[in-house]
Amino acid sequence: MSKDRLKLTAKQLGNNIRLWRILKGYKQNDLAAKLAITRPLLSNIETGRTDVPLSRLIEIAAVLDIDVMLLFTPPNPLTIISNHSFQN
Repeated sequence: MSKDRLKLTAKQLGNNIRLWRILKGYKQNDLAAKLAITRPLLSNIETGRTDVPLSRLIEIAAVLDIDVMLLFTPPNPLTIISNHSFQN
């Protein structure tokens, strides 16, 4: 896989993490605290500037209460609706 393709994939992964974080109602500081990482590190993950080990992706998915595979797939409105809790 080319370096450009890997960068694009990291950006897509980061965008999916950001999307799910927002949908689940977390601010970057909140999610970073639950993951025991710094907010700047989470920001770098979400922008694709930092490689993320699979173990960390599993941890992120667990905190967000989603299947880890959702972090690897393009957002689908039906998937988002079925996995999002609409609490007031």
